[in-house]
Amino acid sequence: MPDPNRYDLRLLDNGWAVWDTKTNAPAAVDGRWQTAMQMDDADDMTDLLTRLDREARSVGGAG
Repeated sequence: MPDPNRYDLRLLDNGWAVWDTKTNAPAAVDGRWQTAMQMDDADDMTDLLTRLDREARSVGGAG
């Protein structure tokens, strides 16, 4: 069974966020939380971070 996606979309009070299901907090990129986003932007960032996470796990074998 494949691993669930690490990143997901969440609607917060201030807009959409990319949610890191591993840390149970907003995702951070270069020290910046991925929050207060428009839905399309958050969806695109979620897809990108998910793809990068899968690539890193397939190369490094770590979760």
